[in-house]
Amino acid sequence: MSKILLAALFGAIICVAWGAISWMGLEWHSGTLNRFADEAAVGEIIKADAGAVLEHNGQTSGMFMLPLGTVVGERAPSEESKARNRAALQAHADGPYFYGIIRPGPKPMNMIVNLSLAFARSFAACFIIALLLSWTMRLDYVQRIFFCAIAGLFAGLVSDVPLLIWFEAPLHHTLINLADHLCEWFLAGLVIAALVPGREIWERIR
Repeated sequence: MSKILLAALFGAIICVAWGAISWMGLEWHSGTLNRFADEAAVGEIIKADAGAVLEHNGQTSGMFMLPLGTVVGERAPSEESKARNRAALQAHADGPYFYGIIRPGPKPMNMIVNLSLAFARSFAACFIIALLLSWTMRLDYVQRIFFCAIAGLFAGLVSDVPLLIWFEAPLHHTLINLADHLCEWFLAGLVIAALVPGREIWERIR
């Protein structure tokens, strides 16, 4: 267990460092983002509309979708709800369409808190990968690195690709996120694989 914890610690440091390089050093993420033609005007609309909704719900930020008019979960949908669903589907097809996070009010960024949370997230993720790696058998160092890198690819497939399928995330945005996960867990795998050998000892016992 001590090796797993040590691997999680050093792996988390690498993950946080890579995150800083990926998001602040490289330009591949920012290159997938678009700027509104009139940010000030759009911002005022968001504050007035989304701000009122979030205030009513007691939230400072929240997820929004446009259009959002479908009714789900009804055992016997009424004619009114069926009509609203049809209208929402048509509006979705016609556009505009939006899915994202909105925070209409101020919130100063606390880099120390964010980095602490990022490290905690990375430590938990590295601990899980190290634990899974400790249960493997007959894997050499290179194969253990490959194991960690594939885990990063898996993370992208279950988190980013659904956004491409269901919420119209651009393909290049999805591919860059997949590459980001792959790079992160390849780099973390270099140290995790070095510290967590797997269960080769079982072969000697047998």
